[in-house]
Amino acid sequence: MWGPNDITETAGEGWFWCPTCRDQTRCRHQVVMRWFFAADRAIFPIKTLGEYIECSDCENTFDPEVISDPGHAGQANFQKAARHLMAKMVLADGDVQQQEQRAMQTIHLMVTGAMLPPEEVAEELVMAKADNRSISQYCQDVLGQVNGPGKAQLIRAALMVALADGEYHDDERALLHEIATALQVDDEALDTITGDLMMFTDRTEEVLVEAPTLLAPAEIPEGGG
Repeated sequence: MWGPNDITETAGEGWFWCPTCRDQTRCRHQVVMRWFFAADRAIFPIKTLGEYIECSDCENTFDPEVISDPGHAGQANFQKAARHLMAKMVLADGDVQQQEQRAMQTIHLMVTGAMLPPEEVAEELVMAKADNRSISQYCQDVLGQVNGPGKAQLIRAALMVALADGEYHDDERALLHEIATALQVDDEALDTITGDLMMFTDRTEEVLVEAPTLLAPAEIPEGGG
């Protein structure tokens, strides 16, 4: 291996109040670093991509502030990122469908336990449309905030929104692949994460009905991200 590669290192371990588990759980303080590799050896660090607190039970990641102020960082990092990525998927084909907006609400409810009001859906869509960053640039920011399960959940949530109108457009497919590439998830891992969702391509309502099952944690295969 030659060139840059990202490594997640454990900076410390302890206990914290997990907003998802709503209990005291063990946790790890993870730091994501980009290193330059030569002949499969890490030579020097290029930059720090981010850091997060990872719950050992639910595996969700949170901003480090969750240690001192659980209420401030109450939402898992992938949940906050999912809202923006789902909005990007809704906007991908240029035709905002009611089913897709409803899917955003359903998926948000499943991953956060809280309903996303229609006005907040509209606000997220406005912010996503005004966001001049490419999806790759945005996901570079997310890389330092989520772990493997979080990446898988982001991809599955984005795909469910895309399938909610009963069609899977080429630009939506391209955008999902761009998301996966930016999150450093390879094609084989992407197929594993999304495989069971493809059966719903022409069965719109079932995407929403099956949301609780389909959003079950999905592991990224070893070497896929």
